[in-house]
Formats: sequence, C-alpha cells, structure tokens
Amino acid sequence: MRYNELMIKTLLLIAFVLFAGCKTPPPEKSLPPSPATEFLFDRMEIDLSQTGGNIHLVTLFFRLKIENPQSSALKADIQSHKITVNDSEPDPKTTVFKYNDMSDYIEPQSSHEIMLELQINLKEYAQDINAALSLDLLFQYEEKSEISASVTTSANFPNIREPVFSITSIKIKQADLINVKLETNLRVENPNAFPLTLSNFKYELYGDGLFWADGVENDVLTINSNSRNETTLYLTMNFINMRRSLLDEIIAMRDVRYRFTGTAEAVIDTPWLESFGLKFNREGYSPVIR
Repeated sequence: MRYNELMIKTLLLIAFVLFAGCKTPPPEKSLPPSPATEFLFDRMEIDLSQTGGNIHLVTLFFRLKIENPQSSALKADIQSHKITVNDSEPDPKTTVFKYNDMSDYIEPQSSHEIMLELQINLKEYAQDINAALSLDLLFQYEEKSEISASVTTSANFPNIREPVFSITSIKIKQADLINVKLETNLRVENPNAFPLTLSNFKYELYGDGLFWADGVENDVLTINSNSRNETTLYLTMNFINMRRSLLDEIIAMRDVRYRFTGTAEAVIDTPWLESFGLKFNREGYSPVIR
C-alpha cells in the first residue's frame, strides 16, 4: 500500500515538473515604432545675382521628410552633418549649409518636411559630380524617450562649364553719316557633356575700347554637347553721340580688337536644373568685312 502511495506521489511530482516546464513564457514587450525618414536630393540652382556671376557657385536643395508613427508628439533635431564631393570632404570655406530649425513638435500620426540648402563652389572639381550629404538625427518624444538615426543621400550630375562666346567676323552692311549697320557673326562653344539652349541675349559690343552698339536677341540657339554653333547678330551704331571721324576709321578697318559682354539665359533638359543665367565678357580680334 505504501508502495502504491509512493508511486502516485512520484508520478504527480513528475507531472507537475513537466507541466511547469511547458508553460509558455510571457510575451516580450514590443518597442514602439521608430520615426520614418525620407531624405532625397531635390534640385540645383544657379543664381548669378547671389554669386557675383560665378556659375560654379551652386546651391543644392535636399528634402528631409520625418513621419511620426506614435501617439505622442515628436521633436527632431539635426545633431551634425557631413559633406563629401567625389568621395572627399571639401574645404569648409567653399561650402555653406543651412536649413530651417525644426523647433515645433511633430504631431502624433503626422509628418513634417523641411528643405536643406548646400551652397558649394564646384570650380575645381571634375566633369562629373557626386555630392553626398549625411545627417545625424536625434528624435525626442514628449515622455523624454530618445532615438538616434542617421540618413544619407547624394546628388549625381555633370559639372557645368561656361560656354565660350567669340566674334568671328563683323561685316559693314550700310554706312551713312548717322548710322552704321553691322552684321556680326557670333560663335558659341559648349564644353559640357549635355546640349545647351541659350536665349534672351542682352549684349554690348566695343571696338578698340569704344562702345559701338548694344542689342537684345530673343531667338533660341541650341549647342550640342562638346560642340559649337553660330548665329548672326544685327547691330546699329549711332553716331549722334560719337565723334564723326570714327566712321571713317571703322570703314578703313581691316580688323578690330573687340569686347563682347552681356547676359543670356541657359536651359538644359534635366529635372535637377531648370535654367540659369550666364554672364559673358569676351575679348579678341575680328576681321572687319565690307
């Protein structure tokens, strides 16, 4: 009898141990979802009025979108940033990085987007540009919990080189005591790896250091990549405010030392740069043809 009781107790103990060992552990507490980020290169701008006419001083725009998936408000800060151009860090003197401070909290279940601007001088760089921007972000919720994150994006585009303007000939079409009508041949060389379309020429022509004429040309001139194209400008010299002897000097000229200066609007077929202004100031010698 005692043997049976002992066996029963032993079996109950074994069953209890096995049952205790098979208990399902409590589920781990899941962490709240982290903020989602989207960081993209948006566009590039060249503003000669802001750069003193320097076509190589460009502004790159990056778009940072932060989405708050939690039920409490979120504050985001950019702790630090890193810039590389063609896999090396540029001289800090050649870059300006700025953005609007994200001082307001991002409401629960909503998103916030800011634009970041990177101004950089690309004059000393090669034909192809890879500009990368990395950000170290700190997210803080109202209950003081913090999350760190890093995001990186890059902009890939060909470096822009200034087209070269030159006068190849100046032809006297008509001359009288008041006016001289000139037919001027303009050559534009495009050193870029993409076609360039120019319009809205505003120019002045000087001969041997004296102002000759100015004009506006609205016709479009397209220059293929690594190529050149030519157009004709029709100018009128007015002698009302000039010395009369200049007419005889121009008629007698075989060639002239000229200066051709002005502005133009340039357009390239790309989503990252719509258009930009050009300033040109070209000196050289041109034959004078009658």
